[in-house]
Amino acid sequence: PQISLFNIENNKKTDSYNFFIRGKVRDEEGVLTVLVNDKKSNVNSDGTFASRVKLGYGLNKIKVQAEDVNGNISEKVVNLIREEYISETTLSDVDLPIKTNMKNNEGLAVVIGVESYQYVPDATYAYNDAEVFREYVANSLGYEKQRIKIATNGKATQAELNKLLGSNGWLARNVVKDASDIIVYFSGHGIANQKENTSGLLPYDVDPNYSTGILLNKIYKDLGSMGARSVTIFLDACFTGQTRSEEMLIADSRPITIVPIEKNIPSNITVLSATSSSEVSGALKEKEHGLFTYYLLKGMAGKADENKDNNLDITELSNYVIKEVKEQAALSGREQTPQIIGDNSKILIKY
Repeated sequence: PQISLFNIENNKKTDSYNFFIRGKVRDEEGVLTVLVNDKKSNVNSDGTFASRVKLGYGLNKIKVQAEDVNGNISEKVVNLIREEYISETTLSDVDLPIKTNMKNNEGLAVVIGVESYQYVPDATYAYNDAEVFREYVANSLGYEKQRIKIATNGKATQAELNKLLGSNGWLARNVVKDASDIIVYFSGHGIANQKENTSGLLPYDVDPNYSTGILLNKIYKDLGSMGARSVTIFLDACFTGQTRSEEMLIADSRPITIVPIEKNIPSNITVLSATSSSEVSGALKEKEHGLFTYYLLKGMAGKADENKDNNLDITELSNYVIKEVKEQAALSGREQTPQIIGDNSKILIKY
């Protein structure tokens, strides 16, 4: 039997849970049965067939077998890749990045979004934040996709983040001295240790009752020593021990007042953080993004280009984000003022 598949090629990507395999089997003597993943499929008189398969996230192997009336069997195996996606029904005005002509072939980026945690309440919309920010890095900043690493939810473990960000990690091994621009983005929970006056980023699998996660001081030190041309860090996190909905990460604890950005960061690092002091990093429910990330993306899409010269530098971006986040938070009856430390003159996007 000769098997032809109509709507699928090897390594086809889809976002569907249910996928219909359609095809046709040709045989001079006649087709007896068609199996799709070992389940019998209905076959029409002309040899066409359709069968529904349910796809898990990631790689799915689809095996189609056909047997003719003489007992001859043919087999075809193809791979289907199911990817997580952002539904069109929930797209906000920032979810489709603008495409520029920028090419940053030596650029490297690590994008982290932890919405669902093992030990603490969710960081609402952090997964969506990270997925969309990654698209901006590729489409608007011109980074090659194979040079952008993303870690979300259960994949954003302490071991994985150390592997990506550490002094001997993926960034350090791939940086081109004095040529690579590094971007690190984190959306999720920050955590602070008031006794030691330190703060860190909380990975998926860390219990804040026992650890401060990955210390910001260590991240800054490791990134600053890699020899990159520039390092730009975006932190959509607060360090008060509260979630975006103002739940406490640690039961029976009080909000902590601690400044998350150190004053002595390396000279080649710029940090734009969602909050200052004891403020909570909020979310925009109608946009399904963190408040800081929403205006960060909106600014990168062109709104922050204040002088309209088609060049967006960090000064323009930070001024726009600080203004908009502060005003929007005030409308919700709270305070949130992003912070910027480092070189503000770097051109981020050329439109």
